[in-house]
Amino acid sequence: MGKRIKLPAPWLVGGMIGASLTQLIISYFNKNNASPFWPHKIVILAQVLIGTSIGSHIKKEMFRGLGRIICGGLVSSLFMVAIMAVFSIWISKVTQIPMVTCILAFAPGGVAEMASTSLALHADSTFVVTVQSLRLIAVLILVPTLLRLISFQTIVKSDL
Repeated sequence: MGKRIKLPAPWLVGGMIGASLTQLIISYFNKNNASPFWPHKIVILAQVLIGTSIGSHIKKEMFRGLGRIICGGLVSSLFMVAIMAVFSIWISKVTQIPMVTCILAFAPGGVAEMASTSLALHADSTFVVTVQSLRLIAVLILVPTLLRLISFQTIVKSDL
């Protein structure tokens, strides 16, 4: 269904949407206990299914031009970390949100890791998780487009 409605990375985004909808339905019918609860065996099964889904999409052609991708990734990562630092300082000054909260909210890392760090540092974990989730969605939308652009440039250069 994700492919039909043209979701970026439908095999990954579709699973995230499915898990979110399932949790919403469970929370709606279980109003006494709205906290998320998944039995341990289901969590293990979900991790195996996610790994299988991701692994089944790996092809030998994906490794062509790996050096250029690694260099581009390194440069862009360093650039994004620098932008994140400047942006965090600016947001903190403009909104009076504590610097630690802003840095954790905009830091390139996992949502769970930044959420746990924000709890440990007594930062606003709700803000951190919200911004991190929005960042993850933006990356899932932008990366396929950037990869198509890189692929297109490779095709154009090889035709010359």
